[in-house]
Amino acid sequence: MPEIRLALEAPDSTPERLDRATRALHDNLRRVRGLSVHRPREEPPPDGRGGGALLAELVLGGALTTSSVAAVSAVLTGWVDFGRNRAITLRCDDVLHRIEADAAEAELEAVLGRLHDENGG
Repeated sequence: MPEIRLALEAPDSTPERLDRATRALHDNLRRVRGLSVHRPREEPPPDGRGGGALLAELVLGGALTTSSVAAVSAVLTGWVDFGRNRAITLRCDDVLHRIEADAAEAELEAVLGRLHDENGG
């Protein structure tokens, strides 16, 4: 599976709170079997939605299986729904998808499922 980059956005958070939330998301994603998760050392990509948003980034790799698609989707939508104004932008090859509060988990599952299918899943 190619890397999936997650740009985590929490404009109402302090840098410390965003860091704690990012670590919690990292820990939850690491529980998904076959998935590898790490924080890149480089700076996150610039905010494409305008200035002022606090960003962090995680990179997913490893095996995205049919069963892990639902688990990853649930973890990501749960993270977004937990805090006000949180969002995640998912980037992988030519796929760019933004997840905001009240996003349909099924929509994200479809995007992750497409990535799984396109990569020989």
